Amino acid sequence: MSAKHFFDSVHLVWFSQPKCDRSFYRLVKKQRICKVVEIGLSSLARSQRLIRMSKLAANGEREVRYTGIDQFEARPTEQPAVTLKAAHRS
Repeated sequence: MSAKHFFDSVHLVWFSQPKCDRSFYRLVKKQRICKVVEIGLSSLARSQRLIRMSKLAANGEREVRYTGIDQFEARPTEQPAVTLKAAHRS
C-alpha cells in the first residue's frame, strides 16, 4: 500500500465526518468488502467515500461493485423518470 493510500484510509477510518460513518469505513477495511448495496442514499459524499474505502481495502486485487437504491424510484407515476446516475450526477 502506498503512503497516499495509507493516509487516505487512516483519514477515512479515524477522522472522517460525520463521526458515525467511521464504523462503516472500519468494517469495510477490516472485512475487505468489495460488494456494497446501499439502501436509502443519505449523502452522495458518503457513498463516494465508501466506494473509495472499498477500493483501498481491495488493493487492486478485486473489483469493487456498488449498488445504490434510493427512494426516488418510488416517485409518483406523473413525475418524469430519472435514472440513478442522472439523479446523483454532480
